[in-house]
Amino acid sequence: MATEAVTKAKKEKSVKQKKDKKDKKEKKVKKEEAVAAAKPEEEQNKEKKKKKDKKRKAATQDDDARSSKKQAVADGIQYLRTFHSDRSAWKFKKNSQVWCLHHMYDENVMEDADFDIMLAYMKDMKGQARTITLREAQEKIPPAPTDVDQDIFDAEAALNAVPPSAGAVAEQQQEQDGDTPVIKRARAVVKVLADH
Repeated sequence: MATEAVTKAKKEKSVKQKKDKKDKKEKKVKKEEAVAAAKPEEEQNKEKKKKKDKKRKAATQDDDARSSKKQAVADGIQYLRTFHSDRSAWKFKKNSQVWCLHHMYDENVMEDADFDIMLAYMKDMKGQARTITLREAQEKIPPAPTDVDQDIFDAEAALNAVPPSAGAVAEQQQEQDGDTPVIKRARAVVKVLADH
């Protein structure tokens, strides 16, 4: 009987251990399922947070870009004004020169008074900066209309019809009256750079 009781107790203990193991496994599986179910929520929250952070960062970068553009405008204009008003304090700055050359055709960025200073600045330019600036200005000016499309062109009659000095002045004035601000500025640049 004692052996039967021991055997019975061992069986019960073994069954209980198996049941405990099974319960532990079930708890573990349930816990893993809960974690897996919660993970997408956590991932969604992380994604939302990342999107918010990106928006904040983009807004900050936009503000920084706007403020840096304003600063670049102020620096470029100040560079020209210092060149004009206080040469002893003025220092050559390649970045400022490039900025000025890039933006000199834009009336919204560089006012007419500052453009006049820019023209004076360009008189002293040398080398490739001068050559490239002249070429770019010439490219902005549209070619003069010609009578090439006519079947018969009488050059002699055309020359005799208009006195040279009055014709050249009238033609130039007519071209300039219809010019956009960019073309007018390009003509001024060509005049300054081609004369020297």
